Amino acid sequence: MDDLKIFVPITKIDAAQRLVYGVVTAEAPDVSGEVCDYASTKPHYQKWSQAFATTSGGKSFGNLRAMHGNIAAGKLVDIAFNDAQKRIEICGKVVDDDESRRASIPASRRAAAISSAGRIPTRRR
Repeated sequence: MDDLKIFVPITKIDAAQRLVYGVVTAEAPDVSGEVCDYASTKPHYQKWSQAFATTSGGKSFGNLRAMHGNIAAGKLVDIAFNDAQKRIEICGKVVDDDESRRASIPASRRAAAISSAGRIPTRRR
């Protein structure tokens, strides 16, 4: 199994509510030129997210960490499986004050992506 670390473009920020939105994966070429198979990826994200939802009593659909680090920056408050566009969209609530300030910085000076990490069970060439 290969390790996976990708950067998810931030599609929207609501600084007042500390929400960040992004597309975690899509069946389209990523920055490395690879294309995720939505149909085989979706069940893994569903299982991962459902484990968080069950454990938290529905208060979280996943963790939001700062740059693959150990800082628990927040939680996913929504995860949407967009079958029509073959992509997985998330909304994260930033609870860490330092990370929230970083998200509030003007777009020209802040990170432009959410990072996602995991494992690739199979890779098709």
